Amino acid sequence: MRPTLRQRRLGSALARLRDRAGIDIDTVAALMGWTRSDTSGRESGRTESSLADIERLSRLYDSTDDERGWLLDLAGRQRERCWWQPFGAAVPDTFLDYLELEETATDLHAWEIDLVPGLLQTPDYARAVIESWIPRPGPDLAEQRLRLRMARRERMGRLRLSVVVDEGALRRRVGGDRVWREQLASLTRLPETVTLRVLPFSGGAHASHSGSFSLLTAVGATGVDQAVLLDNVGGSLFLEDEPEVRRFQSAFEDLRAAALDPESSRDAILDILRANG
Repeated sequence: MRPTLRQRRLGSALARLRDRAGIDIDTVAALMGWTRSDTSGRESGRTESSLADIERLSRLYDSTDDERGWLLDLAGRQRERCWWQPFGAAVPDTFLDYLELEETATDLHAWEIDLVPGLLQTPDYARAVIESWIPRPGPDLAEQRLRLRMARRERMGRLRLSVVVDEGALRRRVGGDRVWREQLASLTRLPETVTLRVLPFSGGAHASHSGSFSLLTAVGATGVDQAVLLDNVGGSLFLEDEPEVRRFQSAFEDLRAAALDPESSRDAILDILRANG
């Protein structure tokens, strides 16, 4: 069975703490009475770590109280039922990983080239997007996906959300004129936790012509954990490798620098609405 994101985050944190302590994996195995495979399994998330394991490893790695507390909390929630589990059949496993990180994330940076980002979509706009997916979802599946998207939107208040949207995404009349206009109007009334920037057509070439992406940041035991979600017609791809994540961080910074500032972006949205009244 594929390890959950919680198990992988816990394992990665243990591996980083071991490296910081300067202890090799064979020494840990000998001191803990495990095989090398047992130890590497815990660091990859394939083998579940008990609270007693975490206590012993924390002492061995000379972890701080905060690090130990984070590890114990995550280990205690390895089998906890998540709020999104009833929607599990409606989305791929990779997106469930994304939801798990989104639940604990502090910051979300998103670049959207074709559509308004999911967390900012109105119900009617989201329904039109979901019903356009290939393969076409039946009514029950489409409704389940819509309820999941709206549940995510309701829970995003704790997130600092920074979004760059291509001008083309704002001009695409998803769902027809009424739905499209209501969606754009909603983008002019965003909460303080959301920063929206528009990348205008006049900006020319930019750092991410290849597609949209979301970059999540969550606090971990030894710093921050980051991951990138890529969505396209082939499905969702979840990236956790540090060099890949850094590449998307750099791309987002370039996009943000090229985009209009938030106030000018709001004015641009209002201009589109007025010009299409």
